[in-house]
Order: sequence, then C-alpha cells, then structure tokens
Amino acid sequence: VETATAALLDGLKKYQSNYKFYICALNAKGTSDKEILNDGFHFFFITPHFKFLRPRSFWAGFKVFNIIKKIKPDLIHINGNVILGFFALFSKNKKCYTIHGIPKKEKSVWSGKDYAGIWLESILQKFVFNSYKNVIILSNNDKILLKANQRFFIIPNAVREKFLSNNIIINKPKYRILFIGGLTRAKGLDILLNVFEDLHKSYPDYILTLIGDSNDDFISERIGKLQEKFVNKIQVFSKQGADNLIKFYKESVVFVLPSLQENMPISILEAMSQEVPVIASNVGAVNEIIEDRINGFLFQTGNKIELFNKLKFVLDNRNELSELINNAKQKVLYKFSPESISTTYIKTIEQIIT
Repeated sequence: VETATAALLDGLKKYQSNYKFYICALNAKGTSDKEILNDGFHFFFITPHFKFLRPRSFWAGFKVFNIIKKIKPDLIHINGNVILGFFALFSKNKKCYTIHGIPKKEKSVWSGKDYAGIWLESILQKFVFNSYKNVIILSNNDKILLKANQRFFIIPNAVREKFLSNNIIINKPKYRILFIGGLTRAKGLDILLNVFEDLHKSYPDYILTLIGDSNDDFISERIGKLQEKFVNKIQVFSKQGADNLIKFYKESVVFVLPSLQENMPISILEAMSQEVPVIASNVGAVNEIIEDRINGFLFQTGNKIELFNKLKFVLDNRNELSELINNAKQKVLYKFSPESISTTYIKTIEQIIT
C-alpha cells in the first residue's frame, strides 16, 4: 500500500494547484508523531506509542480520527487499512475506501507470526467493506466483495515514476532469478525453493535472489539448509529502496512470483517496466496484468511442475523474448503509469465529492 501510494503521489503533483492532499501514514518505528510538508504534500506520521500494539492498532485509529476533525477534508480516502476505515466511519465527511488486500483470503494462507493481526482484520473486514458507499477496487477480481448498493470505481496500482524514467544499463552477464515479497509460504516460497533445487542440477550458474522480510520460521530454516547445500547460489536481502530494486531488476534474467494469494502485486509491474520477463501464479488480478506468453508467463497456483517448465523455457530462450518484454513494458507505460492512474483518480474523487 505504501508503494502504491508513493506512485499515486508521483502523478498527483500536477493537481496540487487545485487540491490539497493530506497523507496520514502509520510509523511503527517512530517514537513520536510528526507533521511535515514535503514536495507539496502534507504528511502526518503516526506512532502507536505502545510497542506491543500493531501499527494498525485501534489507538492509531483514534489519532487519525482526531486528524480528520482538525483538517475537515472534503473527502476521506482510506487506502487499504481496515481499522482506520472503521474509525473513519464515525466521521460525517464524504469518504471512500480502497480495497488492496483481502484479510479473509490472506488468513487462509497465512503462516507467519502475525496471524493474530490478520485474524482481527478479517473480523472487521466484512463490516467495514459493506459500510462504505463508495469503494475503489484495483481490478474486476474484487467485485465479488461488493454489495449491490455500493458504487465502485476501478483504479489499478501505479508504478513509481522512478521505475519508468531510469536509464541504468547493466552490461555484465545476467544469471539472477529474482523474487521480491514476504519470505513466507503464503508467497509460495517453499514452491520456488523446491523448483530452484531441481533446476540447479541443469543450470548451476544461476543464482536465486530473495528480497523481503521473513516471519515464517519454516521458510527461514528451508533457506538456510539450501544455502549450505548450494554455496553462494541463494542470496537473501531485506527490503530495498527503489534505487536498489532497480539495480536488482536490471541484473535479473527473470522475476518469479509464485504467491498463493495476491491482489495486484506492484512487483510484477516494476519487473515489467524494467524489461524483466515475469513468471507468476495465476491468482487474484495477476491475469489482468499478464497475458500468458504475450507479455509474461502464468502458471497454475501451487503447480511446481508447471513453474519448473516455464522457468526452464525462459532460461533456454532468454535471447528470444524481446517481443514479450516489449509488450510488457508498453502495457505498464500505457495502463499503469502515475500520470494515467492519477488522472483516473482525480476523476473518481470529483464524482464522489459532487
């Protein structure tokens, strides 16, 4: 959600003469609340104060409600946070809610230490989703969540401007297979690790690079064992900023996202923008981004054999995918740029406000 918001703000800069935008963000690592003006946007960074509470805690919800009373906005846009969406319902201001994730579905595949938080959000989910008259969804995939009397608008995620305007060129040979996301079974990491183990027998030069944070002990242990077995062939990095991510994309021969549950993953759009072939599980709205063998590759969720075969195909034909790569980049430029998404966003909020 943070990445999607950052990309949207890239496009909204040109509308600052007509609108004032206030962004309230939750900061779990901060020690005090902060209010700053940056690049024409007003930011409120909220801390939970109580370290044992999740960033999306009810205490943070009270704080956000007080900010709403202070600003008195023409529109409150809740961006994917169920608990803050709950507190915003007590305001009389016009409001809308963007559905980014579906806690009920996430709960069914969750395997990490934060299960309690997902469980709580899944309880609130139905009430909050049904309480908003105006709902923004990322794709047609989310229509099933809506009631007949709700008005919905489809606004996909955008790719940050930096990913569309960089000119980094990597001349060295590429042997990196890249994954970005939470290092959990919910993201299909056990599937990818098993496939890489089999793939390594025939393609020993390739390196599997995993970028993300882990709270799944099973996956952490599995990665550790494979790192001992395949020395220097499995790399793990914590979350990276945009500049570093671009370098990783540029150095990769393929990007793989084998998730069991997704909505509209931005990592796929970023990889496409960086001219990296994408292989992804056919889940959520992924098939609204990727057309199999046209601008990427889809495989049936959880199907290790299909993932292995498609990954092998990409590695065997890496120099013959220029048309597919170009199709992918053009789709991102046309449909998922900050300019395109922000224009749709402004038209949407004007419909809601008037």
